[in-house]
Order: sequence, then C-alpha cells, then structure tokens
Amino acid sequence: MFESENGRKEIRFYSVSENVHRIRMIGYNDFKYLESWEYFRVYSWETLHYVISGRGKLFIRGKEYDISAGDFFFIPKNEAVMYYADKNDPWRYYWVNLNAESMFDIGGKLGFDADFPVRRAKNAEATQSTFEKLFIDDFPLTELYYKVCAAVMEIISMEYVSIRSADILQSSKDELVENAKKLIKLNYTRNEFSIPELANMLYVSPRHLSRLFHECVGMTPVAYLAEIRLTAAADMLRNNPNLTVNNLCSLVGWGDELYFMKKFKKKFSLTVGEYREKMIAAKMP
Repeated sequence: MFESENGRKEIRFYSVSENVHRIRMIGYNDFKYLESWEYFRVYSWETLHYVISGRGKLFIRGKEYDISAGDFFFIPKNEAVMYYADKNDPWRYYWVNLNAESMFDIGGKLGFDADFPVRRAKNAEATQSTFEKLFIDDFPLTELYYKVCAAVMEIISMEYVSIRSADILQSSKDELVENAKKLIKLNYTRNEFSIPELANMLYVSPRHLSRLFHECVGMTPVAYLAEIRLTAAADMLRNNPNLTVNNLCSLVGWGDELYFMKKFKKKFSLTVGEYREKMIAAKMP
C-alpha cells in the first residue's frame, strides 16, 4: 500500500505474499513538515535510515550521536532509542523497515549494531539516487516490492564493497609499514642502508613509502631510521661507556660523526660526553 502526505511517503508490503525478504515498509520523511517524537521507544523490527539533508540526533545505550546529510543510522530491534530532527535544520531521510528475521542482515553486512549505529555513507550520491527512483514511478505493488528488494540489495552491496575495500587497503598499508619497520631494525647498522633501498625491498616507490609511513607512524622513514640508530647508540654507550663517537657511528651505521653528535644531543638533551659521564656515574657503587 502506498501512502503520501506533505513531508511523508510510505510503501507498505504487509500484504505481499512473496515477501521472503521480510521488508515491512520503505519511506521518505521530511521533518520540515513533520513533527519529531522526542521520547524513547522500542521496536520489534530493524530500520535503516539514510539522511539526504539537514541534521538530527540519535540516543541509544546512553550515547548521543549527531547525524547529518550523508549518514546512515540504524535502529536495531528491542533497544530503547530516541531520535529527532534538529529544529533549525530538520533532516530529510529515506528509510527501510525490516522484520527481525530479514534475509538482508543489514547489521551483519554493514557492521551496524546498538553500539555502532551510525556510519558515513561511502557512496552518498548513488545511495540517494537509488532511493529516489523508487518513488518516481507508479508500479503494481508486487512489482514494486521486487524493485525495492533490488534497490536495498544494491545499497547494501555498494556499502559493503566500499567498506571491505577500505579495510583491505588499510590492512595492506599497515602490513607494508610494519614490514618497513622490521627491515629498518634489521639493517640500520649498515652505513649504506637507505630509504630508496628499503623501498626497493618492499616493491614500492620511496615517495609512496614515505607517505604511508608518515600516515601510520607520524614520522618519515628517515626520521624513524635515525631514531633507531640513536636509541641503539645510547644503549651501547650505557653498556660500554668507553665507546668513542667513532665507535658508536660505526656500530649503528651513521656516517657523519658531527651530525650524529648534533642529533644525539637533540634527542637526549646531553652531549655524547655528558651522557657517557652520566652512565659511568650510574655504575659507581
């Protein structure tokens, strides 16, 4: 059944005998014309909303969420929830209402639950367009039902693929950086070891490696290599205060003694000589 009034459109599928996907309703609400319910309620079904403009708030499990255009928000079954439009910038949204045993498993596929009810859409323009098409043409109810099923599946698929791609990309990035850190720790004692060589070991360009490394670690590979070498030199000096600057540079792969002393003092706020004296004093009974 199709119902429409100012600010609201609903398509109900209670009477569709082939409703194997358990879609109860799909709709559109514009709270410029509708009144929000500012109290908690509990539903025995699940609802996925997609906000196309405006803002609002969601309250669930003691948490408050600010929601705006381009956000999905999910209302799970059997949870006390309250959500309402912002009074100055009321939201408009599409929504899909599913029975608890729906075959779509929106929560499982998109990672929604009562503790994670809001997600930014990965494909905002395509999602809005997919919803809009359902309310343009006038189809027989049964035919419309299958169009709605296809549309919901398309939206879920678009988001799922984007989420998985982002996860895989992040995993690949993290793995690359971790491997870079391991290789730096294995090779830092070699004076000739360089970032271009490291990038070559990882089959990426030095520029790409530096960008990803900085994103994940907060410093460049060059800075990380220097940190590893300086920390190793301090450890060696702690264990053997008799080591000279020349000895330390040779042991940690640092070619320029003057630059090494400058960086050492900057990191430890002590010259190599002062650090050595401190270590000798610490060893005295």
